[in-house]
Amino acid sequence: MTDHESRTLEVLTSIDETLAKLFVCFEDQYDLAVAKRREKKISYLKSILSEKRKEILKLLIDQPELSQMEISRQLGVSQPAVSKFLVLLTENGIMSIGPDGKRSITDTSGIHDLISSL
Repeated sequence: MTDHESRTLEVLTSIDETLAKLFVCFEDQYDLAVAKRREKKISYLKSILSEKRKEILKLLIDQPELSQMEISRQLGVSQPAVSKFLVLLTENGIMSIGPDGKRSITDTSGIHDLISSL
């Protein structure tokens, strides 16, 4: 191997090592950002969950297809109160509404534990 080829190999190896370190750094930062968003959502939920809202959330986790009126009837809560809570969940990224109008809970990680601990 010539000196030029040897030097090129050293440079390429150094670049590979640097890229690997950067990847680990970015991966750690991404994991940290995800954890912070999750904690923010859980903190938000703790701050707004009354007993009725916990019941609504439990229903949504178990039966996301329920209409607002069905939730209202099952829990004896007014439909506007259910609607307002669903808007809060959607605005905070905990629930989404698909193009077909179907709801889904987008972040269930920790929600079951949160509900049982409250």
